[in-house]
Amino acid sequence: MDNDQRVLRAEVQARLDEHLDSVERALTDAGVSRSERHTICDEVEAQACEMVWQRAEGEPTEQDMRAVLAELDDPEAYREAADPSGPASTARATVAGPKVHPFALWALLLPAATVLLVFSPLRPQGEVSTFIFFGVVTFVSIVFATLAIRDIRREPDRYFGIALALFGALAIPLMMLNLVAFLQGEQMDPFGVRATISKQEDAKRIDRMEQILRQQHIERHGPNVPFELSSDLTLHRSRATLTASENWRAENLSMLPLLTHIAVVGLSATFSILLFVWLYRRCRPRSHTMATGQRADST
Repeated sequence: MDNDQRVLRAEVQARLDEHLDSVERALTDAGVSRSERHTICDEVEAQACEMVWQRAEGEPTEQDMRAVLAELDDPEAYREAADPSGPASTARATVAGPKVHPFALWALLLPAATVLLVFSPLRPQGEVSTFIFFGVVTFVSIVFATLAIRDIRREPDRYFGIALALFGALAIPLMMLNLVAFLQGEQMDPFGVRATISKQEDAKRIDRMEQILRQQHIERHGPNVPFELSSDLTLHRSRATLTASENWRAENLSMLPLLTHIAVVGLSATFSILLFVWLYRRCRPRSHTMATGQRADST
């Protein structure tokens, strides 16, 4: 009969369970995930059972189990394995701190490399090729970010980097959104203020041109010869003449286009930040306290 199919006596099994409980507590304190703790404990139990059945001539006694457990690693060795400077008993018992998920790094580096590539001689040629290239990179970054966030939520003790993954996934879309907001905000003309200011500048140029032409006319023909504007200049002058309301807008609302531009860019940037924060709060793993409580309930 195989060793793992034999049943130990109650007092022998109780001594083994006491040792396994100590090992699991040490692993819990060291921050090892629940699944890995169970795997390590199962391996220790199988090794102890095999050794005690080989040691005993007949049915193992409690003294045989104590002797076997004395040959195994002390439970505190699993706790000390979390310290890189301390001795590690086994490769599986070595507990490393959480590390950045590799997919999170890829999700972040792809958009950055794409932006640099656009300004290099190797950039895609033509607007259509550039948009397709950006679209493919964005899709791949979102896939990498999704995989990274899924693994980080499942194993928060092993991985971190949700913020990096989200930033990489949202980098190109939000960059395009803010670029469009900047360009379109500059063209916005609330209440026709920008057009009125342009019309006012045209009127000033026509006035300066009229003064120059009048001065040249006096120098050529003398002050007694009447001066008349050309039909084209007269037409431009009539078009550039401001009404009372247009004069008021040009004098009192001259800063409105700039403020509108700033507001549009600010709203776009605020939306980007809020979207990032909202997604981060939705994707971040549960708190350590909640996770610890659930692990305690499960055990």
